Amino acid sequence: MINTVLYILGIAIVFYAGLKALFAHDLKKALGLDSFSQLGYVMIGIAAANDLGVTGAVFHSINVVIYASGLFLVQNALKKYSGSSDLDNMGGLAKAMPWSFAIALVLALSMSGLPPFNGFASKYLIYQGLINAMLAEGSLLAIAALAALIFGSALTLASLLKILHAAFFSAARNQTAKPQEKFLPSHLLPVALAAACLFLGLYAFRLPIPLIESALNYPVSAVISVRWRPLIAFFLIAAGFALAAVKYFVFFKKSAVRRDTPFVGGENLDPSIFSSGTDFYQTLREIPVLKLFIKQDKK
Repeated sequence: MINTVLYILGIAIVFYAGLKALFAHDLKKALGLDSFSQLGYVMIGIAAANDLGVTGAVFHSINVVIYASGLFLVQNALKKYSGSSDLDNMGGLAKAMPWSFAIALVLALSMSGLPPFNGFASKYLIYQGLINAMLAEGSLLAIAALAALIFGSALTLASLLKILHAAFFSAARNQTAKPQEKFLPSHLLPVALAAACLFLGLYAFRLPIPLIESALNYPVSAVISVRWRPLIAFFLIAAGFALAAVKYFVFFKKSAVRRDTPFVGGENLDPSIFSSGTDFYQTLREIPVLKLFIKQDKK
């Protein structure tokens, strides 16, 4: 009975928080919703009620503290630099804040569960726990939960891509010239958190998971670590991007059209009229079911 409640609550949290984060315009609120959605993974891992699921849930709860803390530190830096926490008032900060951008990118990939970062490691254990629960018990809820978590990771990635684009790559809203960000002592903590995401992902079965196993008395790593090769998945993904880059520079770069400042009637357009990353998923607002989630987040 308790497992059923945890499954249902976990699925509901993943969907609700993930969808709300897609349409949030406030950076702090969006990160809060993305972080809250991770609670669903922890609840579902516990609901699996086996060694893989519970170990993954404990590991994931540790990981959430790491990358969510780092993202909120970056959010505070962006707010101080741009003077606002509204994504619509940011933009063009990748060149002005390169350190914050690099840190945010690593932490966002970690939260999204991409290899070789720690979020992938803990989610992988939870997935394996759900598969074992399906095979051992034939649980339909475990099947539904597995599908929900995979979809939830896609929602988190979509939300964080929206944030990265709106804050760092969209047209700059604030035209006040400011000095470029330099590495400061205040960067040490978020850099350490980003490094921890990579370290705990690469060495998941050498340090964190054995410690969790010893506390829970679960012999997990001896079964899974043989197949744990996060770098292979990472290099395959990187190879795909590399091939795309080669294709672009070899076949498309030479024939690229000239780029210039857009204008109407001889007047340059105000950057504020251009769409920011917050409008990536605008068309989803027309889906009747989703209107329940986004009617309060139009701004």
